[in-house]
Amino acid sequence: MSASPLACRLDALGPEERRRHAELTRTLEVRALGVEELPDGFVVAIPAEAEFLRDAADWMALEGRCCPFLRFELVFEAAASRAQLRLTGPQGAKELLRSEIRALSASRRSDAWEIGPLRPEELPALLVLLEGSGLPLAGVEDHVDTALAARQDGRLVGSAV
Repeated sequence: MSASPLACRLDALGPEERRRHAELTRTLEVRALGVEELPDGFVVAIPAEAEFLRDAADWMALEGRCCPFLRFELVFEAAASRAQLRLTGPQGAKELLRSEIRALSASRRSDAWEIGPLRPEELPALLVLLEGSGLPLAGVEDHVDTALAARQDGRLVGSAV
């Protein structure tokens, strides 16, 4: 079997798949917890949340169709709060990955900070934060599914509702 050329196939995905891929890429950029360089690629630290791990797997499947020369590994330990998404490939792949990794690095938060969707179980903590800040509570429950949360050391410290 011959090696895949180091070129992304932009025609590998249909319109709906491209939309989903772009959505998953944005989510990965926002939720990435850190990026480390490897000799043949990069490892991205991501939240070890079931829904996000499913999204990461979907992203790998779509990205792999566009860039079949890449290797993907999702490393998850049940007791850990983060997982690792390893992106590697043959010689030259790392340089092609570098521009995408720059976006992840630019979005990277410190180890203690995380920005992501508000989890339904965080609603009581959000209400306490809003009340403590003297902000109105009316209608907050109606926007939980679109709210963003800021967490420090896993604790809710802010939100955009």
